[in-house]
Order: sequence, then C-alpha cells, then structure tokens
Amino acid sequence: HVSPLSSARSLEMEASMSAPARSVHACTSKDAAPFLRFMWNLVTDKSTDAVVAWAGDGKSFTVLHPEALPLLLPKRLGLFKESYGGFVRELALYGFRCVASDKHGIPVTFAVDDFERGRFDALKRVRRKANYGRSRRM
Repeated sequence: HVSPLSSARSLEMEASMSAPARSVHACTSKDAAPFLRFMWNLVTDKSTDAVVAWAGDGKSFTVLHPEALPLLLPKRLGLFKESYGGFVRELALYGFRCVASDKHGIPVTFAVDDFERGRFDALKRVRRKANYGRSRRM
C-alpha cells in the first residue's frame, strides 16, 4: 500500500523531470486566472486523485490528504506559501467556500460557482476579490 504522501512526492519528482502532464481536457484558456487554471487542471488530473479530486457532484472538489497537497502546489509561481493554510486563503480570494470539513475541523471540500467538472470554459467568470485584505492594512 502506497501512502498519499509518497504518491504526491513521486508526482512532484516526475513533474520536475518532465514536461507538465496535461489531462485530456486541460484548461489553457488565457481568460481564466493562472490560479484557477492550475486548480482546475490539478483537480481534473487523474494522477492526483489520491490527494485531490472532484466530488461526486462535479460542482466541488475534495482534498483527500491535506498534508500531501503542498507537494503538488507550484512553488515557483509564488501562488502559495507552501502550506495548506496558504492554499485555503488563496481559494477564499476567489470566493471558494468550504462545504465540508474533516473530523478535526480542517476544511477539505470547496466550491464556487462556475468551477465545475467538464466546464473549464466557465472559469473566466470566477473573479478574484478586488479589495481582499485592504481594510486590515490601515
């Protein structure tokens, strides 16, 4: 039995040694934000299903192993602080809401309108919040 953490590490090593894997329906639309394209491709990629996958309804996704997800996040893009908390904060910037938590209260299932399985064309309608955090900087 292979643990999700070791699977994520082997995926990370494969990605660093070869061109990025693309799913059959990889989202490449420049109309969508890079973060959203990355997330849609990550969730759609069958090779990462042990860590993150679409929920049964196709309108949300579930992080099955939060401890392994940071290994799949793009460090070079500066989108995350290489932690699960940074990932959750980035989701919130785009309006994702937690629809389920694990038994320890950690958010694991997320949804936002227009982020759906098979609908990468709809990603362009998901927008980042314009003034997120500005009121805290006064």
